[in-house]
Amino acid sequence: MGTILTFLIAQNSYSQQIEIIDSTIVKDNFFKSKAVRISSVPVLLLAGSAATWGVRKDVRELRNRYLPTFRYHYDDYLQYAPVATVFALNAAGIKGKHKIGRALVSYAFSAVIMASVVNTVKYTAKVERPDGSTHNSFPSGHTANSFMNATFLHKEYGQYRSPLYSIGAYTAATATAVGRELNYRHWISDVLAGAGIGILSTEVGYVIADRIFKEHGEHIKLNNNPIPVHLNPSFIELRLDYAEALSKDLTDKNSGLYAKTGFNFGLEGAWFFSKNVGIGAEFAFSSFPMNDDQLDFADPDILTVSDRFYTQPTLAFHFLKIGS
Repeated sequence: MGTILTFLIAQNSYSQQIEIIDSTIVKDNFFKSKAVRISSVPVLLLAGSAATWGVRKDVRELRNRYLPTFRYHYDDYLQYAPVATVFALNAAGIKGKHKIGRALVSYAFSAVIMASVVNTVKYTAKVERPDGSTHNSFPSGHTANSFMNATFLHKEYGQYRSPLYSIGAYTAATATAVGRELNYRHWISDVLAGAGIGILSTEVGYVIADRIFKEHGEHIKLNNNPIPVHLNPSFIELRLDYAEALSKDLTDKNSGLYAKTGFNFGLEGAWFFSKNVGIGAEFAFSSFPMNDDQLDFADPDILTVSDRFYTQPTLAFHFLKIGS
C-alpha cells in the first residue's frame, strides 16, 4: 500500500481550449481554470507535508545513520540563485517576459505574501527543530524562499524563453530543500510545506501584478522557442512515496520484530530530442525499516555481537535511458 507524491515540472504551450457545444461557446471546465492550474502543485506539496508528518522522524533516522556529520551550508546561499539569475540576465540585456519594473513589483508581492505566511505559521505552530535549537521549524523559510525565487525565474524566463531555465531553477530549489534536512535544521514535512508556500506565493504575486498592470510592461511574445514543449515531452520529476506492510508476518508487533513505515525517494528526468526519442536518468532509494526493540534474544551471547538489527536502503541509479 503506498501513497505517491510527484512534483512534475512541465509546460503546455497550447492556448486555452474552447469547446463549442450546440453553437454555444463554453470555456474550459473548473479543473482547467487558472485557479486550479496555479494551486495544484502547491496543494500536492502541502498534502505531502501532512502525509509525511507521522514518518518525519524515520526520515531523520536515515540521515543520522548515513550522514550524521553533514555540515555544508550551501543552502544559505543557493536559495538566492534563481532570483540572482533573473537580475543577471536582465543586466546582460536578455529580456524576460516582463520589463524589470513590472517583474520587481510581482516579486515584491510574492515576497511579502511568502514571508507573512511562513512567519505566521512558524510562530503559531512552534514545532521544534530536529537539532532541538528552537521551536520555529515548520515550515522551512529557506525552502519557501528558494521555491518562490525558482518560480520567479520560471515565469520570467522558463515560460518565455526556454524550459531549461525552469529546470535549473527548480533543481536549485530542491537542492536547497534537501540541504535543510541534511544540515539537521528541518523535517521533511517542513520543506514540503515550504515548497508549496513558495510556489503559491509567486503565483498569487503575479495574479495581483497582472490585475494592476494588465497588458502594460510585457515584452513581445517570442515565436522562436528553441524547445517546443508540446513536441518534445522533456521533464524533471521529484518522487516521494511511503509504504505500509500488509502481511501479518511483518506487522505483528507481538513477534518482537516487525516492519515500520517505509518510504522511497527518487529524482528522474528525461530530455527528448524529438517527439518519440529521448535520453534520461533516474536516481532513487527505498527504505523499509524493521523494529526490534521488543525482540527477545534466546541466546544472551548474541548481545555481545550486536544489540540491534539494521535494514539498509536499496539504492538505484539508472543513466542513459533511451526511449521511443
